[in-house]
Amino acid sequence: MEKTKTSYLTFPIAILQGAFTDIRNVCYNAMYYAFYVKYTEVEDVKEAEAFIGIEFNYAEQALRHGKGLFDRHGQNCTMVSVNRDIVFEVCDKPRTEFEVATFLAFCGLRSILGTKAYTKTNNEHLMSRMAGYNTYREFKEAKVKIPYFDNFATPQKIRYQLTEKIIRQELCLNWGLEYYSSRSRGFCFSFVIPHDKLVEAVEKNKKSYKLKEKKTSEKEAIRAVKKRLGICG
Repeated sequence: MEKTKTSYLTFPIAILQGAFTDIRNVCYNAMYYAFYVKYTEVEDVKEAEAFIGIEFNYAEQALRHGKGLFDRHGQNCTMVSVNRDIVFEVCDKPRTEFEVATFLAFCGLRSILGTKAYTKTNNEHLMSRMAGYNTYREFKEAKVKIPYFDNFATPQKIRYQLTEKIIRQELCLNWGLEYYSSRSRGFCFSFVIPHDKLVEAVEKNKKSYKLKEKKTSEKEAIRAVKKRLGICG
């Protein structure tokens, strides 16, 4: 396959199911799905291949495979959009379970964030998306496991692996993630705004901050009225 310019592959989060069994197949399915969707828009194989950034050896077969995935998942579902270079890189060589888990966490967070500058989530929601499910309820009902976390015996160790090892030490250092947790359940994150702006946005959105701002505004309004009326104190 020949790579060309950069673009993003958008595909259903459900395509991530089975990633620990065959991550290459998951990556190819993401390519096939995006390839088919682009082809339906432009109706030109070469243009669709140029957008995806690869030249398929068997384009018709790739389109059939992509159509099958589209018919199964559609477009009215939870989607994730990932830089195609990342998908190519993951697909190009064997990956450890930790590397697969990191990629899945990245995809999960991207799917949760969508087009927002930042948002809040929690570990349960993130693990559900990593496994290819929209909600934690769906994830639990499917009774599937994320193999990487099976290596750790307690919820505390699993939480440490996800929060500290994957999120803080990998995604924040090497994948452009900004992370902030302020003594509340869950955490806020962004891929598009710097850490200080993320903290500022989160703190300003808190109820306590809004109440403080409201009280300050009310006091200033009272002082202004009293001054206008010539009332002292």
